[in-house]
Amino acid sequence: MSPHPHVPPRQGRDGFDDKIASARNAALVSCAISGAAFHFAKTPIPGLASSYPTAFTGLGVTALLSAAFQSLTYYLTKKGTEPPELDPHEYVNKHAVINKKPVVVMLGDSITHQRLSGKFCDMIAAARPDLMVVNAGQNSILTYTVLKERVKWVAQCKPAFVNIMIGTNDIKGVYKKDWGDGSKVTWNFPPGEDVSYAAFAKNLAGILDDLLENTEAKIALNTLPFMGEDLTSAANDCVREGNEIIKRVGKRCGARVTVVDVFGALERHLLATTDAAFRSKGLKVDDFGSAGPALAIRCVLLGQSYDAVCKGFGLQLMCDALHLNDTGAKIVAEKVLDWLRSYAE
Repeated sequence: MSPHPHVPPRQGRDGFDDKIASARNAALVSCAISGAAFHFAKTPIPGLASSYPTAFTGLGVTALLSAAFQSLTYYLTKKGTEPPELDPHEYVNKHAVINKKPVVVMLGDSITHQRLSGKFCDMIAAARPDLMVVNAGQNSILTYTVLKERVKWVAQCKPAFVNIMIGTNDIKGVYKKDWGDGSKVTWNFPPGEDVSYAAFAKNLAGILDDLLENTEAKIALNTLPFMGEDLTSAANDCVREGNEIIKRVGKRCGARVTVVDVFGALERHLLATTDAAFRSKGLKVDDFGSAGPALAIRCVLLGQSYDAVCKGFGLQLMCDALHLNDTGAKIVAEKVLDWLRSYAE
């Protein structure tokens, strides 16, 4: 619960709370077992075979390795699902009273959340210190939950501008039904609520209607980045269909809503810097989860750049076929900054 009815709640961890707690508890248990095993390996116990110290030492080493693995899992999962530093809760609760800058709310999913994706929101904040950039991104979220609760959080920030990049998880769920069904469980969809093009269009229209009615913000509606860099893939056919919906919905909303063609900007860069053979060999979105551990360890733990890591997956603008690398994020940031520059700085 928020301490004040007008303060948005601190966002959750998109279903990962139990996994974080499980990894922490497993690490603690493994540490305890390891300590006990090493103790008994050094302490003679009358009546036991002479081989028992070796057995206890082996158990201790195994438990210690398990503790290390579970601790790493705990740390990386916790870091990867942390709310943005300046989310709507943090802004309204601590900054709104003293802030004099126009507020830009970045509303979106994991690409906006930036925990395992290039930090385009941070690039915008660095380029425009005259603005207060609030991050309302959430890993794995769909338009259904944004409409149900997140648009209220955005309105509570009293934004001058809202940038919306939402729908990748909707379209991903259309492309692969198993992904869509998993999202429905994660986000507690009620019976009858589906993941489909029609639901995406309905929810997106509702999001815009809500923001137009309850804020005075100028709104940028981004087209979605590709899913994998093979532009001829079935996955990207789905993205194009989703982007046509975005353009149609945005067009009917009037002058306060501008469609910002992120897909087009990324596509032009990709076509200019790669050939079809390169694009066809890169990691496919169907396998994006296989890149997660490498990204988490190399980028979150070791601090390597997304651009460096993505080369191992045969990608140019994405880090795992779903999220942006640093170069892709810079292209998106420039498109949004161009939109912001159309208004007086």
